[in-house]
This record gives sequence, structure tokens and C-alpha cells, in this order.
Amino acid sequence: MNPVAWLLNIVSYPGKLKRLQADYDSQTKTLSKALADVNLYKGQVRQGQIDKQAILDLHLEEKKRLVVELENLQQWVLRYQQLWKSGLAVPDIKDALAYHQVYNPWGDISLKGYSLDIHDLEYYSYSLAQWRDHILPRISAEVRDQLPRWIAEISDCDNFAETMCAALALAFIAAGKKRQGAFGYAEGKSGAGAHAYNFFVTKSEGIFIYEPQDGSIRGRLGETVEPYIPYTLEFRG
Repeated sequence: MNPVAWLLNIVSYPGKLKRLQADYDSQTKTLSKALADVNLYKGQVRQGQIDKQAILDLHLEEKKRLVVELENLQQWVLRYQQLWKSGLAVPDIKDALAYHQVYNPWGDISLKGYSLDIHDLEYYSYSLAQWRDHILPRISAEVRDQLPRWIAEISDCDNFAETMCAALALAFIAAGKKRQGAFGYAEGKSGAGAHAYNFFVTKSEGIFIYEPQDGSIRGRLGETVEPYIPYTLEFRG
């Protein structure tokens, strides 16, 4: 090799070395980023699989819940049919239903904080005196007198409350009312777990808790004691 060329080659080594080092660093960064992207993709795939399984589990749980709800609905349809066939004499209370007021639970701020299940848009409310003295006593007496003859497990509180709702609904239908009464099913906590009862809405005195097993009014909503402090209120249709 020409001595001059050899000398120039030696002199240029540091520059070449720097370029090679820069290329190496660049390739290292590219490789590191590629590895990071691969790991991120693997993580996304794993997370996607987890999310997919979670969604599937959620759908399965929802399906189970719907099956249970359908079974419960079918059970209560059967019970209502039994109620009709058993000859439960729903009393004629048409005279007690004359002076009503249309009630819209959707706009009632006093229901805020409760778990609600509202079946219709509007209901008929009545004065406290109408509910207490004319409507509920006549329905309750018939229900408590005849229920043991058509359903064996009626001693349960939820069955009393459910059947009171059904009997009242049938009475309103028999009376030719266009809407149902503002009366429903409620549950509250008790020492034994949960206790079921009813509630009704008055024109101006508020909402009251009603115990169907003895026909007593336990107080105004928000002023009662356990187990008559409901966590759920269901307006039937």
C-alpha cells in the first residue's frame, strides 16, 4: 500500500469508528424499540384475551340472570292464574276509588336514593283516609282470609306483599280504572335478612309503608324504623 494512502487510512479510523459506533447505537435503539413493540403486542394480546373472556363471562352471568328472572315471571304468572281459578273474591271497591289524583313517580324527588322499579308512567293516588279506611282494609281482609286456601307457602312475607299487589291490581281492573293504584312492593333489612311489605302514595300526605300481614300502616316513608326502612320500591303495572 502507498505510504501516503496508508497514513490517510490510519488517520481516518477514528471517524470511521465514530460512524460505526453511531450506526451500532442506532441499530441497538431500533432493535430495542422493536422488542418493546413485540412485548407490548404480546401484552395487548394477553389483555385482549382476558377482556374477551371477561365479556364472555359477563354475558353468561347476564344470561343466567335473565333465565332466573324468566322463571320467576313464569312462577308469578302461574300464581296469578291460580288466584283467579281459586275463586279469590276480590271485593268491589269501585265506590272507594272515585276521587283520585294522577301520580307520576318518575318526577317524585322523595324517591331519590331508593332502588326503583317502575312499571307504568302514571298511577292513581288517593288521600290517606281513602287508603286507610276504605281501600286497603277491604282488600287486606279478603287476602288474609282466603290466601291459605290457594297457596301453601303464603306465610312468607314476600308472598303476602306480592299477593296484596295482585289483589289490588285485580280490584282496580274490576272497577274499570284506566290506571293502577300508586301501590307497590317494598323490601327492607331485618335481623333475619330481608322483610317484604307494601307502600302506597297519597295525594298530599306523602308515601306510607303498609304491613300486609296484619293490615297496619307503619309510618311515612323516611320516618319509619327497621325493618320498615326500604331499600327497594317497586311500582306494579
